[in-house]
Amino acid sequence: EEQRLLRLNEQLQETEAAEEAEKRRKAESAKQKLMEKMQTRVIVEDNRILVPVTLVNNGVELNVNLVLDTGASQIVLHRDVADQLNIISLNKGLAQVAGGQNIHIEKGQVNYFKVGPFNMEKATVLIIAHEGPSVSYSGLLGMNFLKNVQYTIDYQNQLIRWQSPETEPPKEIED
Repeated sequence: EEQRLLRLNEQLQETEAAEEAEKRRKAESAKQKLMEKMQTRVIVEDNRILVPVTLVNNGVELNVNLVLDTGASQIVLHRDVADQLNIISLNKGLAQVAGGQNIHIEKGQVNYFKVGPFNMEKATVLIIAHEGPSVSYSGLLGMNFLKNVQYTIDYQNQLIRWQSPETEPPKEIED
């Protein structure tokens, strides 16, 4: 009888150990999925970081690459993208670019803007006419988005790692 009780006790301990190992595996898997959500694959090209974004406006959804640009005060879209999204110009004006010259811009808004785990509703965008040779990006990811998020850039692996408190879900960003 004592042998049988010892075997039962051993089986119980083995079962508990297996259950604990399974719990750890599931927790690790959940952590890995969260980490994957908190990073975005980017393209590093000619000292530019091209970030994939999703733009939605008036029922049209577009996935484009924007250059991460901390010198741009706003998100900037090339005219062809704005046309595809049917963005309505709210007003027109001039903006000064890095070289000092002024360019004609239009100000508009998209219904929805998504970068990595972050969403922006009613995001303000500036629209410019792209001049010059064709480029692999559709505008600039500016500070009206970037000021609201913390991130690090992993150049070697071509990733942006977004920081967010673990207790907080990906957040809605105000313009």
